[in-house]
Amino acid sequence: MWKFGFKRAILVVLVLATLVGIVGIAFAEDLEPDPETGDPGLPADKKGFQKIITLAQKVLNFLMAAGGIWVVGSLALNGWRLASPSPRTRMEGMEGLKFALIGAFITFGAYVIATWLRGLVVGL
Repeated sequence: MWKFGFKRAILVVLVLATLVGIVGIAFAEDLEPDPETGDPGLPADKKGFQKIITLAQKVLNFLMAAGGIWVVGSLALNGWRLASPSPRTRMEGMEGLKFALIGAFITFGAYVIATWLRGLVVGL
């Protein structure tokens, strides 16, 4: 097993988030005017701002997908543990299900808050 300390794990997560942010900002597209839909696009002074919003939305979508996969996997694993004949394993399964549901609630709550904040920022 890997021997990572808590500080090292946090450092790795921050470095990976920074790399994803740099790549996302570098390749994010501007919103150009679209004559077919009548969308005027953004003024030249707000295109950089739109890149940041687009990147944040992409990161949010990725994190929500990863969180959803994690919650579903946790529910499946702990449901399987719940079907075990061992009382200790069933108890671990019940605790795992409790924490999986708490994690699902936190993940959904974070999505709601991030979407609300995005609406506030876009309105600026």
